[in-house]
Amino acid sequence: MMLSTGLGPIHARGMLRLSGVMLAGAWLLAACTAPTRAPITDMSAQQPPVEATSPEAGGAGASSYVIRPGDTLYSISRAHNVPWQDLARWNNITDPSQLRVGQSLRIEGGASAPTQVQPPTGVAQVEPIGGSGVQTRPVPGIGGAPDATPATPAPTDTQKPAPANTSGIDWLWPANGKIVAQFNASLNKGVDIEGAVGDPVVAAADGIVVYSGSGLRGYGNLLIVRHNPTYLSAYAHNSVLLAKEGQQVRRGEKIAEMGQTDAPSPRLHFEIRRNGTPEDPMQYLPQR
Repeated sequence: MMLSTGLGPIHARGMLRLSGVMLAGAWLLAACTAPTRAPITDMSAQQPPVEATSPEAGGAGASSYVIRPGDTLYSISRAHNVPWQDLARWNNITDPSQLRVGQSLRIEGGASAPTQVQPPTGVAQVEPIGGSGVQTRPVPGIGGAPDATPATPAPTDTQKPAPANTSGIDWLWPANGKIVAQFNASLNKGVDIEGAVGDPVVAAADGIVVYSGSGLRGYGNLLIVRHNPTYLSAYAHNSVLLAKEGQQVRRGEKIAEMGQTDAPSPRLHFEIRRNGTPEDPMQYLPQR
């Protein structure tokens, strides 16, 4: 198919590439309702994070990190390879969506070159990334002391019924491996599946690839597949992207290889979005 303009013929594939990039940006912003969000930026143009040694950070080995536009609690914790729950507890953070640009976060066990920490400026309500980026975690209990260990529930013979899949799509697990991060509407837009670099990543359902690239910060090498006008799925942190934009893919077809791009360890961050809103993939994926 050819589209004719005053500048000459433009192939439909070029238009699909443009629409895919636009969709990828809209895909991340569709669920945002706060009036001010940090922009999505290309990793290639991103400056290195500003870190600083903080005298107030606490014991030996503690450091601090100055929040930049686009940062999330989860992305900072992954960049420093510390649990986000600890990061929230060290800094008495009760609402991870209200991080301030310029705010200094205490990070235990870190090490960085000393630099002057600037005072906080404006409020940046940032879109969590799933991922490695991207992927974040459920809001922890915050207090002056570490959280108490929850009591172990009494065993029961009653099994929790499987969640109902109302999408009309026959979903498939996109990778084998243990779930290392569960879905949380506020902090983690999907689930993280642990694995090894090079493990196969397959399409969770039939669809067309609308984005294949690494331009969305925090997601690393990312694929987005449109299954119908309502549902999209996303596959982040890959080492290799095998499917191209505009390519039709079949359920179970290998579309990427698992990796560690923008993630602290090899994993697949997997999302399902309904009309742009992230939903818990466990409501759609079969039990295993």
